Amino acid sequence: PRTDRPVVLLDWQGVRRGPAAVDIASVVFGALAADDRRDVEDDLLRHHIWVLNTRGVDGYPIGQLRKDCRLALLCRVVGMVGWLAGAEPELLSARERELMAAAFGDGRLITALRDHGLA
Repeated sequence: PRTDRPVVLLDWQGVRRGPAAVDIASVVFGALAADDRRDVEDDLLRHHIWVLNTRGVDGYPIGQLRKDCRLALLCRVVGMVGWLAGAEPELLSARERELMAAAFGDGRLITALRDHGLA
């Protein structure tokens, strides 16, 4: 059933303090197929800024969020490459193989790098 309650996401896998752009980039660049990301990326970033503004956070322009997300994308790719460099493919769990396939198999991260002029 549909409700009017807001959606709340708690990510306990990687609890840490840092810029929200890291989590946003993880969802936008890692969870969405390339074509879907292209369709909604700008709207998602603009909505994030709007939500911040409605909650009294100002002084964080959309251009800075885009820059922060690009940096987070680079960090995500570097982290994935580092993780894979030390991984033994035959010992990867099913979930780890899914993460690898989602990141590189369908080109999500590589396409995002190219789309943002970072490749």
